[in-house]
Amino acid sequence: MENENQNYPEPEIRLNNVLLNKQGYSQHNITMGLNISRRKVRYWIENWMKLTESEFVKNATQNNRSLSIKQISKIAQERFPNEHCSELTIYRIRKSLKFDYKPPRIGQFLTELQKAKRILFALDMESTKTNWNPNLSFKKKNIMMKMFLIWRAFGVDFKSRLIVFIVGINTHIYINEILKKSKIIKKPNEKFEEFCWIFQQYGARPHTSKITMSYLRYRCNVLHPWPPNSPDLNPIENLWGIMDKRFSIDRPKNKKNVSKN
Repeated sequence: MENENQNYPEPEIRLNNVLLNKQGYSQHNITMGLNISRRKVRYWIENWMKLTESEFVKNATQNNRSLSIKQISKIAQERFPNEHCSELTIYRIRKSLKFDYKPPRIGQFLTELQKAKRILFALDMESTKTNWNPNLSFKKKNIMMKMFLIWRAFGVDFKSRLIVFIVGINTHIYINEILKKSKIIKKPNEKFEEFCWIFQQYGARPHTSKITMSYLRYRCNVLHPWPPNSPDLNPIENLWGIMDKRFSIDRPKNKKNVSKN
């Protein structure tokens, strides 16, 4: 599959991505943006419209390996409105084409200093015999180019409600609007008893400021310091990965849509 892609000039692959992503560009815009002839653009568009269902899935997979089966199914339903392009159909087509398909693995780039801090963090947790059960993970996530900020915490037999904000965050907002109003500290204290659980958060400035840490230390066991650039150590990142895929397909337009998704 990769060898086939090497036979295509770079502009053609970029053009296919424009078409697959349904950006709605005119032929003139594509010609000017990709710096290729209008004749070639028209040729590619005409051929793209003639693709069969199987050819479409093959084309989509070759040109954007990060597309999931659900994403291709949604695009295919727009391309073939009279056909039933279910996720199972897309999966079967891929299997029949013998594609050994897997989404690209995302590696975490770490400097030597960051690696050392991760090791020190692990050794510190081991030496103090930290009891990780129950552990409450908490994190914020930007959705749709920072239009929405969402927060959630979960742990063993516990999850908080989803908190959606449109404003930015500082120490004052974090303590008063998140920690207090959401009862993220109060609820686990009632369920597990005070200081019988661990509060885990990543190292954003509002989370690690002196005021925030002082507030937390009087109310719960808070995990600190947190090694930089280490989202893989936080279990809630699995949840954000699932939400990212969902939001990339069904883009929310308001707070209600965010909570619904």
